[in-house]
Amino acid sequence: MRNLFAVLTALSFLVSLPAISQDDIVDTAAAAGNFSTLLTAAEAAGLVDALRGDGPLTVFAPTDDAFAALPEGTLDALLADTAALQSVLLYHVVSGSVSAEQVVGLTSAETLNGSRVLVNAADGVKINAANVIATDIQASNGIIHVIDSVLIPPVDVIDTAVAAGSFSTLATALTEAGLIDTLKGEGPFTVFAPTDDAFAALPEGTLEALLADPEALVDVLTYHVVSGYNFAADVVGLESAVALNGDELAVSVMDGGVKVNDSNVVATDVLASNGVIHVIDAVLIPPADLADIVDTALSVDRFSTLVTAIQAAGLEDALRGDGPFTVFAPNNDAFAALPPGTLDALLADPAALANVLTYHVVAGAFDAADVVASSSLTTLQGAAAPIMVNDQGAFIDNAQIITTDIQTANGIIHEIDAVILPPEEPTLPGTVFEVTITNLTKGQVFSPPVAIVHRADIALFHLGQPASGTLRTLAEEGNTQPLVDELAPLEQIYDIQTATGTIMPGKSATIRVTGAGNYNLVSVAGMLVQTNDTFFAAELKRPVGLDGFFKNGDRESRSTATAMALAYDAGTEVNDESCSSVPGPPCGATGAPNPGGSEGFVYIANGIHGIGDLASADYDWRGPVARIVIKRVGDSL
Repeated sequence: MRNLFAVLTALSFLVSLPAISQDDIVDTAAAAGNFSTLLTAAEAAGLVDALRGDGPLTVFAPTDDAFAALPEGTLDALLADTAALQSVLLYHVVSGSVSAEQVVGLTSAETLNGSRVLVNAADGVKINAANVIATDIQASNGIIHVIDSVLIPPVDVIDTAVAAGSFSTLATALTEAGLIDTLKGEGPFTVFAPTDDAFAALPEGTLEALLADPEALVDVLTYHVVSGYNFAADVVGLESAVALNGDELAVSVMDGGVKVNDSNVVATDVLASNGVIHVIDAVLIPPADLADIVDTALSVDRFSTLVTAIQAAGLEDALRGDGPFTVFAPNNDAFAALPPGTLDALLADPAALANVLTYHVVAGAFDAADVVASSSLTTLQGAAAPIMVNDQGAFIDNAQIITTDIQTANGIIHEIDAVILPPEEPTLPGTVFEVTITNLTKGQVFSPPVAIVHRADIALFHLGQPASGTLRTLAEEGNTQPLVDELAPLEQIYDIQTATGTIMPGKSATIRVTGAGNYNLVSVAGMLVQTNDTFFAAELKRPVGLDGFFKNGDRESRSTATAMALAYDAGTEVNDESCSSVPGPPCGATGAPNPGGSEGFVYIANGIHGIGDLASADYDWRGPVARIVIKRVGDSL
């Protein structure tokens, strides 16, 4: 931007006066020859002596053409109204000598009429809407920058909002609340102004109720006002701001936009004589008006079972406390999906119920952005609940998070679609699982697959990302050993085992693995042998018995888990479907890798199309290629 001002400085030599003058501001402007209207106005306003004073002053000087561009009659009206003319002219003057280099470092400047001008150096340099067309014209008592339009001082925030035409409801509400005189005061104020549409979007009856309750109305309206000038450039640097009602506003910058609480800022930096207005698309409700977690849940029909459970577990007083808490709240459908008799058994055992429910609560306020940025969250139950984010959405443990950021007076509620259960204690013996893989293809042979028991903070691969070197080896050669050697030492891995032989079409193989605690995911993978670099894979939640958490639990109902595995292309070889590129039957094990032109990332494979030696009638597949069943068979010794 300094380079831009260097250009503008050069342009200043185009005026008829040298860039450096020992004359005062008035004589310097007179000598330039294109400020006669400005000087006539200064004389009519009685400001000539002030502009000849010691200063220093910085003048943003409109040219004669700028005055000529004013609406017809405007200049004559100003020349006939000395007070108004003084206000306009002083709005062009800033105390001190502010060079072009200093101007581009500002976002605003206070003028001698008491109101501020905005400075925008994003595309050229603008003072409000006026372009700076020449800079740094030196005078003995200051400096002149030339602008191409006349600056009109703004009115106060109330009159500015009324003139905009889209804030009539806000103006009515301010009148009813008795806040007009306050917001016409000296300020300065920063107003986050909801539009008429924002008020119209309030739940039916809300606006009428506020207008009938002056105290509540004042609380809501002053929650939209912050003391001082906070221009857009200042707001984006904030995380919060204290409103005039004493409550805190949350400020966030996401995806190129700015949010104040849950409202979007849709227009910024609307200048007023006593502040600045930013336009928002939703009415802000003070947090003091929010209910606590329990009452918020009571007001939502789909959380009625959860509230019953909270009360039965003796947790109601705790969840009405100061907090803050983050509650991952199963809806009624989630409780209904529990095995028959499970909910009744929990409701009959308050200790077991409290153990389950506190696994749904985290100390602190974690909004959606905080949750998805975490690999796990430590719950009040004491165990860490894993967080996963994938193409299907965000999950805590085995439950999908389906509604987020329900604000309460003492925390945040996120709705989930399943009841989550605390993990088994890691200090207990591990649990043995049988992982059975069935080949569902017509002609593909599976290499000996591998089964991995792991935590949620690690994954075998990510769609759209390059495969690891060891996964490429599995996909290209069917060799799992490098992958086993790489993963086995990691703390995220509890157990890893490989089957002893290949799996033919229609056949199955079983692998025994052990899991415990929060090592609660099982990933399975193997190569489709009659391909260049295709592997099947699935990740699923290992089954956990419920009997450790409540009496009369139906252990068998949670003793198995099933997944259908897709085929994935590792993206490491050309898929020419030629025997010369396939290292195994039916090609006589003579094939060699063909990496030229490979995609370079993992994606869902789409089968064999018969473009090479491998006929699609024999080797193609449709949909999932394997069924994987995990069965909980007992505790390890």
